Amino acid sequence: MKTDLMVLVPHEDDELIIAGAMLYGAAKANLNVKVVFITNGDSYDYLAPIRMREAVNALGVLGIGESDILFLGYSDKPREGGHLYNAKEGEIVCSNAGRKETFGTNGISEYAMTRFGVHHAYTRENYKSDIRAVLKEFLPEILITVDWDDHIDHIACSLITDECLGELFQESDYRPLVLKAQAYTGMWEGPADYYEKGNVTKQFNKTFGIKKEHPLNRWEDRIRFLMPKECRTRLLCRNLLYRAACAYPSQNADIRAISFINRDAVYWRRYTDSLTYRADITVSSGDGTHLSDFKCADCSNLSKDYRNYDAGMWIPAAEDPKKEITVTFDKEREISEIVFYENPGDGHIKNMELLFADGTRIETGELQRDGNASNLLLTERKRASELRIRLLEWEGAKAGLTELEIYGEKRPLSSFPLPLSLYREEERDGEPKSGGILCRFEKFCFLIKRKGRGKLWPDKWALLKKHPALVKNCTPGRVFYCHMKYVRERIAKKWKH
Repeated sequence: MKTDLMVLVPHEDDELIIAGAMLYGAAKANLNVKVVFITNGDSYDYLAPIRMREAVNALGVLGIGESDILFLGYSDKPREGGHLYNAKEGEIVCSNAGRKETFGTNGISEYAMTRFGVHHAYTRENYKSDIRAVLKEFLPEILITVDWDDHIDHIACSLITDECLGELFQESDYRPLVLKAQAYTGMWEGPADYYEKGNVTKQFNKTFGIKKEHPLNRWEDRIRFLMPKECRTRLLCRNLLYRAACAYPSQNADIRAISFINRDAVYWRRYTDSLTYRADITVSSGDGTHLSDFKCADCSNLSKDYRNYDAGMWIPAAEDPKKEITVTFDKEREISEIVFYENPGDGHIKNMELLFADGTRIETGELQRDGNASNLLLTERKRASELRIRLLEWEGAKAGLTELEIYGEKRPLSSFPLPLSLYREEERDGEPKSGGILCRFEKFCFLIKRKGRGKLWPDKWALLKKHPALVKNCTPGRVFYCHMKYVRERIAKKWKH
């Protein structure tokens, strides 16, 4: 069955943060929806059944039924060594909870058991093949997933999804709308600005105390959608996304809601219409397979430094006199735009030349640094069956490209079944202030709850992280003892500092 919208995320609650409004809008529009969780959220073993049931409850608030939710059953946080994404061929990675294969719980079977009748070992091959199988089975017309977040599982999800999509693009004519979002900057780690007039998503990441922007997600390139009226109410208690957040008590999503609920939903689009996916690409030296794999960056060791994009690049050999890429299309194609993604590491391309079969020669000039996309719009469309690209000037030992995209036409957003309308800045004018006695009182009560939780009256989830034995022995007396011990430790720590 055709799938209109798929949300693919690492953890239970990520779907609410990056796509809660989209999912609600899709449910209202009777679109066919699938929500896929890669891990069971089992950073602590006892959390898996809790978080999986919370996800079902939260999505139920948004109108998504349990039959449209898939759990792949992989681990949240590896115990030792590297992440599954960087595991060696055949290597089985043990999770922090001590598991080595996919699993379901609470009467919910994971995808591998449901689809193939077996649990899958925690290997990179299975990790990738399950994600690829889900994409290939449902072929979503719109795919929403996480992007460059400050979490190892989020980066891994982004990269492995790109890898799977690149292979599907090379094998078929499947070309979805891919929207990526940051779940931390401006959202989970955003400012607590729900009660501000016209609160919109900001670049700010409070963990770092700065505006934070990834090179591949330039702020000016973002796409903004207007939240449905049920998700931008003046009172938080009436907000649909807040009610869904309250279904995630183990993650304290309710007290984070005033940070990630905004009037706009922000995404970055990855275009999938590049002609390179079905073209033959050869290079004079280096590994040219990276130029059309849909991955704009890669990391050889996410556990060591997930911000170090040091893999997945075409770097011509130093002794290569040509330093050339040849793109041969399956037939004569019309070209209007070429996009280069430069190696974000030690190297920089200062100039390249494009050579067409009719003798036309075009120089690119200096590319964007830090891996940013460099868009070259041709003043006149060119028809060609072959295109050669040659490095002319560069600096550094690793000057090269991570991705090459060539476009004739780009499919417009309006052609996809989007459940939300685009956000227009002028809609902020004339909005009522979030004042009023009720709003001020609610804000006061909410801030007291937010300040107090985890300091003076920790909930049972905070206590469980400190005292896992409470899972089996959760008597009132035991909970009270652990509670007082927790508070005493907090006070002692505060006094010491």
